[in-house]
Amino acid sequence: MLEKYLSGHQLDAIEKNRKSLGPDEQVKANESWAALKAEVRAAVAKGVAPTTAEGKALGARWKALVDQFTGGDHAIEGALRQMYHGDEALKRATGNDDQMVDWIDKAIGR
Repeated sequence: MLEKYLSGHQLDAIEKNRKSLGPDEQVKANESWAALKAEVRAAVAKGVAPTTAEGKALGARWKALVDQFTGGDHAIEGALRQMYHGDEALKRATGNDDQMVDWIDKAIGR
């Protein structure tokens, strides 16, 4: 799926970042994503504004995980944002619906 949105060089960079974590850190990152997504969904459901301290803290954690995945590459991050905003199959697979993605974008300050 990523191949539709990222160049071969970008895919290689993501794979390099993944491998640099090692298996234990990869498990921790996956657990961190699952926990953070649940917290963001709960905040959205409670009506927490993304610009509040709570929202900004969740946004900062999200951004840190994105940076870990992308190596801080803004072009990769932009392509992934486009993917999450436009790919309905990905939204269903990850549970990252438009409302959640828009909320996180605002929490991060985009």
